Amino acid sequence: DALPIFSTSASYSVTMPDEDVTYTAIFVPGTVSYTVKHYQQNAAANGYDLYETETKTGTTGSNTAASSKTYTGFTAQSFSQTTIAADGTTVVNIYYNRNTYTITYKKGQYGTGSDVTDTKLYGVDLTLRGAGLFTRSGYQQTGWSTNNKGNSKNYDLEGTYTANSATTLYPYWAQEFTVTFNANGHGTAPASQTVLSGAKATEPTAPTATGYTFGGWYREAACTNVWNFATDVVTTNTILYAKWTAIQYTLTVATNNAAYGS
Repeated sequence: DALPIFSTSASYSVTMPDEDVTYTAIFVPGTVSYTVKHYQQNAAANGYDLYETETKTGTTGSNTAASSKTYTGFTAQSFSQTTIAADGTTVVNIYYNRNTYTITYKKGQYGTGSDVTDTKLYGVDLTLRGAGLFTRSGYQQTGWSTNNKGNSKNYDLEGTYTANSATTLYPYWAQEFTVTFNANGHGTAPASQTVLSGAKATEPTAPTATGYTFGGWYREAACTNVWNFATDVVTTNTILYAKWTAIQYTLTVATNNAAYGS
């Protein structure tokens, strides 16, 4: 007669026969747990941080059935399934890299220079480039524009770019003007200044001239309209004229003990 089959998960009471009996252990694969760990790339892009752990079950000796997850801004890297161990120590690690976005710097319609690119990582701010990549005669770059003519300023030089998207940036140009100081016949004129359009000239050290008092800088040689360095901005090449006032002296002549002034 066939002997009964007993499960190790239950208790049984049997009557032993009057003869030797051999019981054979039959092992069948069991269901055990295994671990899947999800790691996200850190902000420095030099390692990974554990983001989520999940527990799954499978049959001992079979392959794991781990699957990657969807995380905004991250892309899962390839990974391999492994054999499930009976002791529950099996671990599958899945790594996710941050998505990358290309920031392209171009010379635009008026500049000269070669294209340069930077790579922005998802969720990580990027410091934009400063001036010096491109040049334009008679102009200085004061920012970055998303317009290839560079006529609208969207970002500061070395400003912060936060968007998780690719973009192309062009130099934002400010025209240079020359402010020239005319001594207007007396003393020595200060050195000229290069000033960006819409900016203020720097008030120079007041000139001196023997016999005259300096009275400020004016827009015309006749010294009618004064230039206010605190509020006036430069919008074109400009000549400023010094105003002078002759110093008046009193001459006193004493004759026969009488004083006469002239």
